[in-house]
Amino acid sequence: MDKFHICFGLSAYGTLRSVFRKQNLLQTESIICIEDDFSVGPPLRWLVTAFFPTFNAFDFSPDSTA
Repeated sequence: MDKFHICFGLSAYGTLRSVFRKQNLLQTESIICIEDDFSVGPPLRWLVTAFFPTFNAFDFSPDSTA
């Protein structure tokens, strides 16, 4: 594949895929769909790991004294 396109949302993905299918471009170009809603900010997991790399949410316990 020579090129790839990134779409944000299933609607854009479906539209682009339909156009590519009609023009026989699916053999040379690929489409990546990102379904996250970035209009409210980055995903929480990315935010926590980017700014608090030592934070482990799985070790958090409400009974902890730390």
